[in-house]
Amino acid sequence: MTALYAGWILASWMGGRLQLESVHGGYFLPTVAGGFVASYAAATIGAIPLALGAFVVAAFFWLVFFTVIFARLAFRPSLPDPLVPTLAIMMAPPAVAAAAWFAINGEWPTESKTHSRRSP
Repeated sequence: MTALYAGWILASWMGGRLQLESVHGGYFLPTVAGGFVASYAAATIGAIPLALGAFVVAAFFWLVFFTVIFARLAFRPSLPDPLVPTLAIMMAPPAVAAAAWFAINGEWPTESKTHSRRSP
């Protein structure tokens, strides 16, 4: 469902109805975070192929929406004061993506697996 919504938003934007001044971090919630949450949920119940599919779709939309939002922040006037807190939402996709990725792989990294220890 989130992929359909994200596709609809992108299609309307590509159709010339994009007002870059109206873009803000809140667009990540229904489009990107939903896909990563679905990926985490699918991995939790053991549906790994579905989890990977949801992860890839969410990662794609993350890249697209991040580019659009970053362009808005870089090339347009600053966000209105009521929308400034939506910038914090831009931190959600990496955190949820990490949780989903670790759920898909079945384990959280530990020190013994991430750092090799050599004997003197």
